[in-house]
Amino acid sequence: MVYAIRELYRIKTEPTIAFDALQEDEKCCGCFNYTDWRDSLFTNGNDSIVPDSCCKEPQRHCGENFNEKNIYHKGCYWVFLKVIRDKLYYVAAIAVPAIIFKVLGMLCVLLLIFRMEQTAEKVPLSTGIRI
Repeated sequence: MVYAIRELYRIKTEPTIAFDALQEDEKCCGCFNYTDWRDSLFTNGNDSIVPDSCCKEPQRHCGENFNEKNIYHKGCYWVFLKVIRDKLYYVAAIAVPAIIFKVLGMLCVLLLIFRMEQTAEKVPLSTGIRI
């Protein structure tokens, strides 16, 4: 996440769109706080620039020469982890029953194989060959 802030923001489109959406939706700025943007290629060493998505009321160029009262201070790292964790509950709710269903299916197949072997042992082989 820090790498994306420092190296990819405004250089590549996908990380930029993702970060802007995360910061606007979750009301956060940077990875740990808004000062993470100071070391990014986006700011070119200017400490008074953050993305417009960090602004409490986003407007064009509101992140330039910002007032600290007008931007989010909370970082996005823990918010991002919470979003991922919440989504994982849905994945687990689907995956666990699917795994149980597969295991039960394998047990049924093993039971059928075992019964077929037992039945094959009881059936006598014919003594003569008929053509």
